[in-house]
Amino acid sequence: MRTERGLNFYTRQELSHLPVDIQSEITKNDEKSKLALRKLKINTFYQAENRLLNVIFPHVNLGSKLTDYYVSCEEAVRMTTDQLRITKENIAKAFIDCGLLPRNFYAIKPETILLSL
Repeated sequence: MRTERGLNFYTRQELSHLPVDIQSEITKNDEKSKLALRKLKINTFYQAENRLLNVIFPHVNLGSKLTDYYVSCEEAVRMTTDQLRITKENIAKAFIDCGLLPRNFYAIKPETILLSL
């Protein structure tokens, strides 16, 4: 999936023909997808702990700050999506939520794409 690979999806020849603004947009989307996947992994790994802490300390609201996803979270990030039982549907939902995929992603069919070309 291009969203997860960033500029590595393209060959050097293809990159030489891409405008700089397109390349920067691809890089921005790549960073956005990495953060979305990181959040998904951490939220899945620490789901029970986060629920408990949010009940005990409701004013803290775990997961609301960016630092919640970088401090002491490497164990969760190193795990694969298969180990965490994260499905492709979970990843697609995370990408829809952060704006990388359109809201009607599941309604898009190949026939619809052909009509828009």
